[in-house]
Parts: sequence; C-alpha cells; structure tokens
Amino acid sequence: GRVGPGRRVRVPGVGHAVVRERRVGFNLDEKYDWKSIKGFLFDIDGTLCNTDPIHLVAIKEMFKRAGSEHVVDEDFIRNHISGVDNPDITRKLLPHLSEEEAKQWILDKEALFRELAKDAIKPVDGLLELVEWIKKKNIKLGAG
Repeated sequence: GRVGPGRRVRVPGVGHAVVRERRVGFNLDEKYDWKSIKGFLFDIDGTLCNTDPIHLVAIKEMFKRAGSEHVVDEDFIRNHISGVDNPDITRKLLPHLSEEEAKQWILDKEALFRELAKDAIKPVDGLLELVEWIKKKNIKLGAG
C-alpha cells in the first residue's frame, strides 16, 4: 500500500523512518542533525514526479476502450484506483472482461501510460536541488 504521513516505515540497511509529508520540499537550512540521517528512500510514482494527470488520461481512455460507463475523473481515480493493483481494478470495476481480456487490458493500460509519460514526466519542484544536496552530503539515496 501507499505510505502516508505519520506512518513508521522500515528502511533496509538504514533503520526506521517516519513519513512526515507526501511531497518533496523542506528547508535544508533548518537546524537538524543531518549526520544522523543514514539515507533517503523515495517512492517514485507521485513522489518524485506527479504522474496523476497521466494516469487519469490513460485510465479514462482504457475504461472507454473497455466499454465501461464509469465516469473517470480525479474523484473516481482517488476513490477507486489509487492504491489498488491492476488485477483488483479489472475484477471490481470491469467485471465483464474475461480473464484473458483483463490481462490484456492491464498490459495495454501500462503501455499507454508509458507512452504518455515518456514526454510528460517532470520532477516535482525542488527535487533536483534536494538530490544534489543529498549527494553533496554523501547520504545514501534510493528510489523504488
């Protein structure tokens, strides 16, 4: 599932961290003992880049192709798609698809997303500066 604010997470090789916010951006000049930080681990989708608008376009198109009558908008995505894996999406929201059609729908949706994303993904504001700062401090950095 998605990691939200206030949730304690285990970071392999680093220890535990508490998620404070779901956005990148903080005051690097704040008084904090940065020497105690052993690493930064970022979730890519929605954290390092805002992919929500691309997901919306891809899912709207794929629901249309599947003959769905669902109105796919930001609320629909937030309430029925975010945090749900693809097989559950097809099982719950596109039950008229056969197992093979559902598998193909998933492949087609992912391919459409990648095609739309290749020219549209941009890092969130402040990310490049943050990564540069992390590198200068020789702190471990990872994304997954």
